[in-house]
Amino acid sequence: MERLAAGIDLGTSRIKLHVYNEEGRIVYSESRPSPLHWHRGKAWHDPQALRQALLEMRKRALEKGAKTIGIALYRASVTAWKPGGEILEPVILWLDRQIHEEAYRRLPLRARVAAKIPPYNKVINKHTPLPVIHHLHAKHPKARVWTLDALVSEWIGAGYRTEPTAAALTGIINPRSLKPIPLIRELAGLRDLQLPLLGDNILDEEPMNVRAIISDQQAALLALPCDTSCVKLSLGTGFFADRRIQGPPPLTLPRGQLPIVLYKHGEKVEWGIETLAPGAGLAVQGLAEAIGGFQTLHQLKPKHCKQWQGSILLPYPAGPGAGVGASRVVLLGNPSIMGDKELACTIIMSIVSVASYLVWLHRERPGKVYLTGSIVGIPIVRGLLQRVMPGEVYYCLQDSTPLGAAMLALNTRGESLPIECDRVGSGEGLYNEVSSVFHRLLLGPDAGERAQEVSAALINLVENN
Repeated sequence: MERLAAGIDLGTSRIKLHVYNEEGRIVYSESRPSPLHWHRGKAWHDPQALRQALLEMRKRALEKGAKTIGIALYRASVTAWKPGGEILEPVILWLDRQIHEEAYRRLPLRARVAAKIPPYNKVINKHTPLPVIHHLHAKHPKARVWTLDALVSEWIGAGYRTEPTAAALTGIINPRSLKPIPLIRELAGLRDLQLPLLGDNILDEEPMNVRAIISDQQAALLALPCDTSCVKLSLGTGFFADRRIQGPPPLTLPRGQLPIVLYKHGEKVEWGIETLAPGAGLAVQGLAEAIGGFQTLHQLKPKHCKQWQGSILLPYPAGPGAGVGASRVVLLGNPSIMGDKELACTIIMSIVSVASYLVWLHRERPGKVYLTGSIVGIPIVRGLLQRVMPGEVYYCLQDSTPLGAAMLALNTRGESLPIECDRVGSGEGLYNEVSSVFHRLLLGPDAGERAQEVSAALINLVENN
């Protein structure tokens, strides 16, 4: 059986390769840790280690029979390099806190004033790549300073180009027109920054057998049979809820919604809306390590949580590109000392609460919800989510991000790869009850009492599960 395509996922915590046959089944798989470094609130990747991993996985994909390759990669992470390829800075990750905050303080005064005024505050803030781009451009005025996708594009021989989602998330490129925003460049002191070519997600040529480059969450959504009536809920390093929309996003969006470019190919552009809790998965991981790791959460049964006291652990509030750290959380509800089982139940209920809230923030009740990501693999999380979520609920065991990248690489060939997602139930829609209280909890002063309202709905769910 001919092996058609490969997907390489350059992730924040892991780098993965999957090679697929005509039926969409994985015939070869490889995974390794990403070169992630943490130090006093700073988070970065070693670009040379990323490049080596990418080239080795490309070589392995071709050895295993792949004819074309798609690359998916994390977003909102900035680096600097010389046109000849010399790396000048590490890849400053979207998880970083320290450098983002320092870079924001170094923005021109006019930019920091504009950051207090809508709509400029949505793109000029300490959680987006914009301050870091300004910071690195000031250090290296003749260098190329942009998000990781442009560096990867040069690595594979496609030139200095950027893919639409990553470009729009910088705040410098308008997500609707896909053109630079002169006023933002002026405010941020970036008039002389050399911008990369805004390219398509599907490459015109096929340098080094790579046909597509796309952001990770958008690749995952493309892999699913998901129209405008459904939401993809991914629970991994971060928590993301994405849905397609018809036409470009409106000029103003409700609080918590982020306009995204799903993908672009020629004149065809598809857009979406995203809500997110950056770093939420790392917060879960950090807490889980205190009680024996994810294995403890995998072994947890609903009956173990019937005496749960209603505490909620929230990832530190942040926007796109924010760094929440692996253990930066806010405790709401009952602040009593927790044993391992109580903490485990609190982690589970917090996952369900945050995930429900992200879907609720879309404001439109979805007809279907597709559950993806490593944290959805925890049985009690999946069981509760399938009861909380509205509409039909599907669980996709297969990793949708590299599959979406591989499918996009096959797009111009008229081919596609199916994904296996099991229908796990029809949700009871308790997400509306949980999330509306959760929303007021985040905004109101009586957080403890409102956390009890959230917990009451979840405890009832546990007792009946």
